[in-house]
Amino acid sequence: MNQLMRESPIHGEKWISIHDMHISQIVCRENSVVFCFNEGFDLIEEGKLLRTGSASIELIGCNPQDISCKIIKRKPSNKGEKICGKPISLEKINKMLTKKKQCIEIFLELYNTNCMYWRGELLPYTRKDRFMPYVTIETMDFYPMVYRWE
Repeated sequence: MNQLMRESPIHGEKWISIHDMHISQIVCRENSVVFCFNEGFDLIEEGKLLRTGSASIELIGCNPQDISCKIIKRKPSNKGEKICGKPISLEKINKMLTKKKQCIEIFLELYNTNCMYWRGELLPYTRKDRFMPYVTIETMDFYPMVYRWE
């Protein structure tokens, strides 16, 4: 198992991207949160792209309550689409991922010295939704991140 720790949002020699990757499970612990990626993520090193095996990202020193999450549903209307966002806990998101065999496909990842922001689509979606729901995961501080992969 390989490991990389990032204590600041500045990329080093190795850079990891979770764009288009799937969060399959979220493990909430007392002083950390782990996001599991069954299909891995992209590791960029010395200009070469490598797709890892099963992987995870652990936020150290972060309680589940430190993370703000929303589920955003979109519905058609006469003027385009109607957007409705509701707060949701990490525990509820994990129940959706495990019980309904869903995943979150990340399409936006932003890192700053005082925040981390991910946005993704909840897959697979049902026909009654018509539009795929979005899930946002945001912290108001940058926590040390430990990347682990096979």
